[in-house]
Amino acid sequence: MTITLHIPDLLNQVVLLSLLAGAFALYDGILRSRGSKLLGIVEIVVAVLMLVSIFFDFGINVPLTTLAIVLEVILVIAAIWRGKMKRGTVAVTIVALVATSLLLLTLFFGLDLPILT
Repeated sequence: MTITLHIPDLLNQVVLLSLLAGAFALYDGILRSRGSKLLGIVEIVVAVLMLVSIFFDFGINVPLTTLAIVLEVILVIAAIWRGKMKRGTVAVTIVALVATSLLLLTLFFGLDLPILT
């Protein structure tokens, strides 16, 4: 098994949205793991895999689109089922949800956001 390092073009819109969505989902998973352990841990694992898949190729074929779809489903479940989270931390879930939605729109439909290019 070989691990190769990819250095992506950091001004690429997909990379920026992936970093944004992964970082906010990771932070939300850390906050959520205090209350609902299972959902928080699954969210942390998927967010870390998404962040790592931007820069490293581990030889496993899990594309970014699959990780983004799984993360979107987890974030929708997290937004519906708040658990013991406070109101201010729900905003982190919403921001991660919006960033992941924009990433999926960019990947599937070629959405071009002029503010990111």
